Amino acid sequence: MILWLTTEAAICATDIAEVIGGAIALQLLFHIPLVVGVSLTVLDVLLLLLLTKLGFRKIEAIVITLISVILLVFLYEVIISERITLHGGF
Repeated sequence: MILWLTTEAAICATDIAEVIGGAIALQLLFHIPLVVGVSLTVLDVLLLLLLTKLGFRKIEAIVITLISVILLVFLYEVIISERITLHGGF
């Protein structure tokens, strides 16, 4: 029972850190107030929980697609930064 309670507390702490981190990221990137960012992050998590009814494979496909888009954008930015560096700035 103690182990189960400890595990639940760890899960809650991790989720809280994720929600606050997401809210801070939204605030830094888009100047969204923290309260609104927390609300959007919580809605995002709830949406993912609702999507579990579609099946885990579909959620995996969505996550893989999102990670692929992030990877492609990151690679594009690295290529652009190298070109800017090689040509002496903007």
